[in-house]
Amino acid sequence: MNIREKLYDYWFILLMACVFTFSFVLTAITYEQWFAVGIMMAVVLVIGVAITGHIEFDLKLLFLFEAFLLVAVKDNINYAKYDVSFAWILVIPYLLGKLVTYKKEGVNQRVFFAYNVVGFAMTFLCLGDIFYTYVRGSDWISLFYRFWNDDSFSRSSAEMFFTLVEGALAYAFFHRRKRPKYFIVITFLNILIFGMMIYHQGRFSLVAVFAGIIIVVAMYYIDSGNRERIMKLLKVIGFIFAIAMLIVLVVSLNILGIGDLYKASFLARDGGILKNIRVTSTIDILKNLKNYPLGGYNEVSTIGSHDMWLDYGNHYGLPVLACLVCYLILTVIDTVKLCFIKEKGIGMKYLIVPGFVLLNLNYIIEGAAFSIRLYLCYGLFLAGIIRGMVEMKKSDGPVITHFEGIGINYINEES
Repeated sequence: MNIREKLYDYWFILLMACVFTFSFVLTAITYEQWFAVGIMMAVVLVIGVAITGHIEFDLKLLFLFEAFLLVAVKDNINYAKYDVSFAWILVIPYLLGKLVTYKKEGVNQRVFFAYNVVGFAMTFLCLGDIFYTYVRGSDWISLFYRFWNDDSFSRSSAEMFFTLVEGALAYAFFHRRKRPKYFIVITFLNILIFGMMIYHQGRFSLVAVFAGIIIVVAMYYIDSGNRERIMKLLKVIGFIFAIAMLIVLVVSLNILGIGDLYKASFLARDGGILKNIRVTSTIDILKNLKNYPLGGYNEVSTIGSHDMWLDYGNHYGLPVLACLVCYLILTVIDTVKLCFIKEKGIGMKYLIVPGFVLLNLNYIIEGAAFSIRLYLCYGLFLAGIIRGMVEMKKSDGPVITHFEGIGINYINEES
C-alpha cells in the first residue's frame, strides 16, 4: 500500500465522521450556519480530490451546477444572501459520494459503511425527535418536536429519515448469518418504525418496507440470468398485481363492509392511495407548466405541488426545473445500470439501490427537501456513490449482463 492509499483510508474515516455528524445534527444547524457547513464540506472535498488525484466529470454534474447557479442568481436578485450558498453546497455531497468508490480495494466495505453511517444517523435523529415529543408531554398524531431546537415538524416529513433503514431490510436478511448483529438491529428498527407509523397514521413507511423488499427480489432474479427465473419473476409480479386489483375491487364495491372500514381509516385520508389529492394536484400543475415559465404555478393547485423537484420550478422557474429533471433522469439511468451489473452473491447494489429509490420516492411526494434544502444532501451523496460504482465497473471493461435464453445484452454506456 503506497502513501496515497494510506492517506485515502484516513480521509475516508474523516469523511464518515463528518457525514455522521452532519446527518445527526442537521436540524440543529441554523440558517446563518449553512455557509460554514458548506465550507467544511468543500475542505473535505478538496482534500479527497488532492489524494485521489482526479474526479471524473459526468453530465449530472453539469445539470446540478447549472440548476443551482440559476437558483443562486435569483436568490441574489431577491437579496436572499444565505440561500446563495446552495449554488455550491448542494453539489458537494454528490462529488463526495463519487470519491467513496475511487479506491477499488475494499470498495464494498466503504459503500456499506457510507450507506449505514447516513442511514443510522438519519434514523437516530428522527427517533430522538419522536421520543422527545413524548417526553415533553405532547400527544400529537402528526406533529413531532425536534430535540435540538424544539421546533415542530410534520410526521410526513419525518418519514424521509427512515427510508435508508427500511431499504436495508432485505439486504440484512440475506446476510443474517454473515452479519447477525446488523440483521437484528435493522429488523428491530423496521418493526419499531412500522409500529410507530401505524400509531401515527403514516402511510409512506408502511408501503416503503414492502417496496424495498420487492426491489431486492427483482434484482436477485435479474442476477440469476436465466429465462426460467425471469418467467417466475413475471408470474410473481402478475400475481401481486392481481391481488392488488382484487383488493381495489373489494374496497370499491364495499364487499363485506370492507370499503366502509377503509374510508373510516387513516389510509383513506386525502383521497387514499389511488385518488390521493397529491397526485391530482401534481397532474394539474404539469398540465399548466407551459403557462408559468418563471414559476408560480402552485396557484393552480389548492395544496401546491407536494414534490421537491416541482417546488424548485415553482420558486425558480422552468429552466431550473428542466436541469433538475435532466439530473434525475440520468440518475435513474445510472441506478438501472447498477441493477443490471451482475454481482457475486448479494452485493452492495442490494443495499444501496432500494434505500436510494425509497428516499427519492419520498422526495417526489413531499416538499420537505425543498423547504429544508439540506435534506437533499442525503440523496445527492447516495447518487454520487451509485455513479461512482458504475464508473468503477466501466474501468474494469464493458459491463454486460446477458439473459440466457432470451438473448438481450445490456451494455453500460456513457450517460
